[in-house]
Amino acid sequence: MHTKFTLLHMIFSAVLLAVVGGRALRILRRNRSWKSLMVWAAVAILAYCGFIAWISGPGSKFVDQLSEGAFFVIMSGLALVVVIGLCELGFRALDSPFPKLPSDVLPVNIHRRRIYPWMGVAAVTVVLMAIVVRIGPASWHENLFVATIVVGLFSCIALWFLHYKARRFDYGRTALQLNPWFHWVYAAEDLKGFKGIKPGADSEAWIGHDGLLFNGDYAPWAMFVYQLVRAGVINDPPPNLDFTFKQTSFGNATSLEVFHVPIPKDHASDVALIQQKLRALCPSADINLFS
Repeated sequence: MHTKFTLLHMIFSAVLLAVVGGRALRILRRNRSWKSLMVWAAVAILAYCGFIAWISGPGSKFVDQLSEGAFFVIMSGLALVVVIGLCELGFRALDSPFPKLPSDVLPVNIHRRRIYPWMGVAAVTVVLMAIVVRIGPASWHENLFVATIVVGLFSCIALWFLHYKARRFDYGRTALQLNPWFHWVYAAEDLKGFKGIKPGADSEAWIGHDGLLFNGDYAPWAMFVYQLVRAGVINDPPPNLDFTFKQTSFGNATSLEVFHVPIPKDHASDVALIQQKLRALCPSADINLFS
């Protein structure tokens, strides 16, 4: 009984820390309102006192009646909330704040939409494994139960990582198109030598503080898991900017992704300002847009 209360107390405290810590970080980054910060501190204190009162009163009987299996599932779920909350807090601290969009503008749902089918697959898999745990042989019950918990936890963490990255991309893409440094629209002669790319809205280029968008593909400049490492210029006709990004995937695997962005006729003068701004945004990247 004492062990159950100790674990529950530790998990609840960590959940509270992750939630309030994330909110405090957002307040300090955006408006630095000490009044809002004190309100959230008061909410945290009241929530903690309420939890202590509950666990000392009616909650003690509820926890005592839980089977070991049910308690383990609840603890695993709460621990998952803690891990994901702390990961979110950590990534938000490492990355710049999410772009702040006008109240009447919703972020596009391009990158997040690609994650939804995988969420469905993961949910169906865990549900089927849970059913097998219930109807399977008793001798398999313990191993199947642990396997289901492990698959569920791993799927949630992996999908959170992918969804976090997709959210950043959707917000960044929307902010970029609202306020770019340059918006390049191409004529047919500007795209000679670029196979499969035709003039039109889908092949336009947007370059700004929140990243790069060309031919429907978006890239942020400086995320922890996706960042510009090199930028150069290729003068062979047609002239184009060459951007190389380092991408970190789940499991810390890294890869390089290259964008070749043609420079439209009469826009060569834009390159100097792009270089100046990128050097300020990405001081560790090798940026040389003049050969």
